[in-house]
Amino acid sequence: MKGKLIQDKYRILKILGRNAFSETLLATDNSRFYSRRRYIIKRFRPILGNPEAENIRRLSYQEARVLKRLSGKNRQIPRLYEYFMDGEDFYLVREWIAGLTLKQRVEQKGPLSTEEVEQILNSVLSFLKYIHSYGIIYRQLKPSTIILRQDYWLPASLQNCLPVPIYFGGVKDLENQVDNHQQYNLAVPYRRDYISPEQKQGKSVFASDLYSLGLTAIYLLTGKHPGEFSLDPRSKKLRWHQEIPKQKIHLVRVIERAICPEMSDRYISAEKMLQALNSVPVNLAMPIIEPVPKQIKFPSEFKVISLLSGTTLGVLALILVIFNSDLTQFAKRDGEQYLKRDSANIVTDTLTTSSVFALKQPPTTINIPAFPLGMTEQKIAELLGEPTKNSSGYWSNSRALLYQDVVPRQISLGYLTDTDSTKVRQAEIAFSRSVDLKTIKQQVKQLMQDNYSPEIEHHLEQVYFKTISGHEFQVNNIEGVVQQNPENHIYFAIWDREFH
Repeated sequence: MKGKLIQDKYRILKILGRNAFSETLLATDNSRFYSRRRYIIKRFRPILGNPEAENIRRLSYQEARVLKRLSGKNRQIPRLYEYFMDGEDFYLVREWIAGLTLKQRVEQKGPLSTEEVEQILNSVLSFLKYIHSYGIIYRQLKPSTIILRQDYWLPASLQNCLPVPIYFGGVKDLENQVDNHQQYNLAVPYRRDYISPEQKQGKSVFASDLYSLGLTAIYLLTGKHPGEFSLDPRSKKLRWHQEIPKQKIHLVRVIERAICPEMSDRYISAEKMLQALNSVPVNLAMPIIEPVPKQIKFPSEFKVISLLSGTTLGVLALILVIFNSDLTQFAKRDGEQYLKRDSANIVTDTLTTSSVFALKQPPTTINIPAFPLGMTEQKIAELLGEPTKNSSGYWSNSRALLYQDVVPRQISLGYLTDTDSTKVRQAEIAFSRSVDLKTIKQQVKQLMQDNYSPEIEHHLEQVYFKTISGHEFQVNNIEGVVQQNPENHIYFAIWDREFH
């Protein structure tokens, strides 16, 4: 079959898997000259009168329907290119994800470190939170269905091996439910080791995915499948954590709760498990100390006119330049070229690092107004007072407003306004790492209003948990970016597409 053309377009390079009802193929696009793009093509052949073949047909349509809903919205979900009938056969064409599965990674290099496992858990939990928001239960999480994505066309520094679940044939779509209590997965070896007790009984809930993820984490840490561990006769839990360093007891506890046999004993959502994983365990015998955070540094498109020298400065998002003696070295950069929106083009302000340490305080709720696009300068001034800096913007019809340290050492705000209408056309907000995720979400949601979406929240979480360095987005007539800068701060900005 190698070399055969499908619909005079896709040339088969390799057969990846085959059974009585389906084939999984690696192919290239023969209609694109010099194209290096690869595709995964799933071909399903009907067998009349065979109940298993009918289930496979139903799963294939379900996979196409789910991928169509989610395709192109998240880098942890394979992109769907097309699906079609050719005679009696059904074809699904999706993105090929280059890289190793978690199972292959462990088999080749041995168990992962606790730090690597925590990073993978953060990323997969973010993925689960995203698909659960669409009413989709994955149901097939295990080491063989998650690939560590390697985009070889990217620079090495950007190849962060993002975990990508690749099998969507067995998902449960709560918004389009069908009678699928008995589902078959003939394209991927089906290990019952990794499915939850309730799933074995034909019932799936969101916590079922957390159970499977917990067992996957155990495999990554130990190199052993769940069936290789003995059970505690009382709790019915696996005896696995004896091999994990004692100082990682917090990670063990998070995993232990995820794999509780009773659904009610597990985390109620992926978000709750994310919060638990990233919470700081408190040792009552010793106070937790951490450095007082640096003042915030950010990337930006802002250009302001220095009041000290009258020259043009390229500065950070929110223009966080303290007008002191350090400013003179920036003032010499007269005529500096305008910075494009590129996370690589980052200018930083010169701030000193404090060596003072302080006791960690309990998290507090921060409530400040993050004004959306369209708000007037007057309204902002009424609630926030005079800005730290009010200068001419880079564009002739704009002004740049800086509210530095609205919450000291935690949050700063910046705005570009239209001089004709005095309305905000670009809004920026920056957070230090001492700000909790809930507060960040609240402020961003307030900034975005009706344009806030699960996709934006997902990318915000990915940046917060450091699974990606940044993401650009577009919603209606608004463009924006969320990213982490080199100083480990979180920066979020939106702007009117027609303003610049």
